[in-house]
Amino acid sequence: MALTIPRHHLRNLIAASLLVSAGGTSSLRAQFAPPTGTPDVPPPITIVTVTPGDPGDPGNPPVTEPTPTATTTTPTEPKDMKDVKNMKSSVTYNAGCGDYFELFITGSGTYGDMGNSGDPGHFYFDRAQGNLGLEYHFAQDWTVGTILSYAHVDSSYGNFNASTTTDSYLPTLFVAYDHEGWWANLSTTDGYDTFTEQRGTPSGQANGAGDGWQYGGKLIGGYLFTNGPWSYGPVVDVHGYEVNASGFNEDGAGTNDLHFNHESPYSVQTQFGGLVRYDTEVGGMQVEPYLSASWQHEYGDASQLITGNTSTGAAFSGNSVYIDRDSALIDLGVKAKVSCSVDVFLGYQGDIGGNFLTSTAQGGVSVSF
Repeated sequence: MALTIPRHHLRNLIAASLLVSAGGTSSLRAQFAPPTGTPDVPPPITIVTVTPGDPGDPGNPPVTEPTPTATTTTPTEPKDMKDVKNMKSSVTYNAGCGDYFELFITGSGTYGDMGNSGDPGHFYFDRAQGNLGLEYHFAQDWTVGTILSYAHVDSSYGNFNASTTTDSYLPTLFVAYDHEGWWANLSTTDGYDTFTEQRGTPSGQANGAGDGWQYGGKLIGGYLFTNGPWSYGPVVDVHGYEVNASGFNEDGAGTNDLHFNHESPYSVQTQFGGLVRYDTEVGGMQVEPYLSASWQHEYGDASQLITGNTSTGAAFSGNSVYIDRDSALIDLGVKAKVSCSVDVFLGYQGDIGGNFLTSTAQGGVSVSF
């Protein structure tokens, strides 16, 4: 099982950072079965354009306008190997080679370029995630399991001297069904996040830190037609996540320090697409290349309102960078059965929108027993 993270998670300040880390959860991407869906990637972060209170107001001494920063939060969405595994992959599961349990370890690395280069909130991020999972085949058509994931995100804002980091810890539970071509996977994720932010000001570097939590769920399914070594069919994915980031105070920049209020961005996405894979043998080893493509639409926050106060108490507010609601998702890779009970895979996932691009490389190994 693997995790992926979707772009909807970086929509605001701290929440933005947390969202990127979280995969929100964006969902569990199946890695030991042809993956379908979007990468734990999430994605994207948002930047905020802050407008401090009018320095000319009585009682409000001049305050240097703060540099917009966004704590990148990305709900980390563990990629559920079940997403693909439940597509009756001969490479993935063979009764008799460890009939009941499967232990898997997967990892992924993501790079994202969010927003147009001229946008005030344009930013880049790098995300690394590791997943450890265990599943149990308790009936011919049913599987249950759990995944423990850790994700780290570093973000930088090209137009400002600002950066954020986020660490997310995410447990996931899932149940999968697979019968005569029909397959489905239902998962739920809850997690804890910590974050830091730094930005340059005329009076020195302002630093902030806080924590938060996230929760969400994902339902993915479809039908696979089989024609000789070929398998293909439609895939539908619905998932949603919410990230809650605590308010926090900056320090280190004197009168340019800010207080940011609590933020709770959310994301609801649908994906419609298809999957194709081919079963073959190379050097006596069973190999299965796969390709999936889908259209993704975001119904939740595409931009986030950020609010807070300056060191003098003056209120400010601003909006994070707007991330396009529609994108194309491409997932390709290859799985191989090294032995009766050991599978490995390598893959790539791309999320391409009008003003953003994320690329994820991933791999893993599973052992049945």
